[in-house]
Amino acid sequence: MKTLMFILCCASLALPITQASGQTVRPIGVIVAVDSAAKRVTIKTDAGPEMTIIYDEATHFLRVAPGAKDLENAAPISASDLTAGDRILARGRSGGDPGSFVAASIIVMSKGDIARKHAAERAEWEKRGVGGMITALDPAAKEITINIPITAGAKPMVIAFAPGATLRRYAPNSVKFSDAQPSRFEELKVGDQVKALGTANETGSRYTAEELVAGSFRIIAATVTSTDAAQNTFVITNLATNKPMQA
Repeated sequence: MKTLMFILCCASLALPITQASGQTVRPIGVIVAVDSAAKRVTIKTDAGPEMTIIYDEATHFLRVAPGAKDLENAAPISASDLTAGDRILARGRSGGDPGSFVAASIIVMSKGDIARKHAAERAEWEKRGVGGMITALDPAAKEITINIPITAGAKPMVIAFAPGATLRRYAPNSVKFSDAQPSRFEELKVGDQVKALGTANETGSRYTAEELVAGSFRIIAATVTSTDAAQNTFVITNLATNKPMQA
């Protein structure tokens, strides 16, 4: 059961939702609709497709806190407690068609609990986080040096890693922290932009990171020339080339 909770909290699972009827699968995703009368919920799976989760009187419902690694502190709930935006993991078997699933148990993280956890994490990063560009790497010591912005310009800071520190790298097509993928020290490069969470020494010259996310980004000086709210896009003029670009 610990493995199930780790997946629910931390992973994006590629779901084999086109299983033969009766075969065991474990859908994970976010509820987009609840139909209490029909005893079913529709979820947007982490793999992308939507799936219908069917439940009945024998289905067990448990609520866990975001970040839980097991069910020790799980609380029994009922189907009436489910709401759109909740994140769930279902156990059971696939239904009679590729997009349905019959649940024996449903493990739930409420959208309210998730929102509060994200807010607490953002506050922690604002309080204890640092960011800047990698200017040097020390593979032997497993340390990096970054330039962090200050009022008078920038100053160097050496970042070491705490035992068990988590390293992630931004996905190529996303700047969202939630889309960052597990990474290794060897993937870090001079020029990467990084954000780290940890503890600095008294002088601020060294920092021990518990978490770090890195990525390479193209920086363009430009002016916005038009926006399209319906398409969620805008057009800029690249000041270096004087050519328009859509973003």
